[in-house]
Amino acid sequence: MIRIGRRKGAIVRRLKQMPASAVLLIEDETILRLYPPLRACWAMRGEQAFVPITGQNAKRVLFGMINPRTGLCAFNAEGLSFLSNMMGLPWK
Repeated sequence: MIRIGRRKGAIVRRLKQMPASAVLLIEDETILRLYPPLRACWAMRGEQAFVPITGQNAKRVLFGMINPRTGLCAFNAEGLSFLSNMMGLPWK
């Protein structure tokens, strides 16, 4: 617990030292699948559950950014081209 507090304090100090004109962006991504992983399934006692599998599980990577100072946010599923396009937006 102490280590987390020290790291958080160091991050807060660095953020306070940033110039007012600096733009802070927080980015995250996640994978969305057409067929999410099967976590649980009902079956009769003593029988194997039938789970149809197509062998094709399409996926999209969802990217998102937020400017914590202004609240401006953007998200898309285009990938790295999205990230490079977001750098050109007026985030202030």
